[in-house]
Amino acid sequence: MAVVRLSPFSNVGNLGQRSADILVGFGAFVHPRPTRMSALRKKVRWYARGDCFLVMDCHPGGILFLWIMLIVHVQVRVKPEWVEAFREATLENARQSVREPGVARFDVIQQRDDTTRFVLVEAYRTEAATVQHKETAHYLKWRDSVAPMMAAPRTSVKFNNLFPDDHGW
Repeated sequence: MAVVRLSPFSNVGNLGQRSADILVGFGAFVHPRPTRMSALRKKVRWYARGDCFLVMDCHPGGILFLWIMLIVHVQVRVKPEWVEAFREATLENARQSVREPGVARFDVIQQRDDTTRFVLVEAYRTEAATVQHKETAHYLKWRDSVAPMMAAPRTSVKFNNLFPDDHGW
């Protein structure tokens, strides 16, 4: 079997029936062609509630769905007397997080003009990796230890990766 390197916007219409076999290693799958358009819309809505994906193309093998990396920005405001302790605990959590197979990157940044504000930039290879991350011992330890240090509940915003493509991480 030939190795096929795909970016999130690859045209895979010419791969035909081999698509499912080739794409398994790239976090993708081919859904059999639905017989009615309403069935397609129902499937797309269902898959949208799972991992992030992009409907790529229709071809003889079916409809290709390709997983897209998930980027999470976590905003944190810490009580002034806890800044250093929060920083140390968060850096240790980040050092452990980047060792997880589903984590592509885990940045910790601190605002220059207000050192009580932090942003965690977490890049996950799949949405399932976010769930796995939250089950790790180091995350649970971090979550419990920093909770009393926060001046307000942390918030997060989720993004899909556009550039560099997922193979660039």
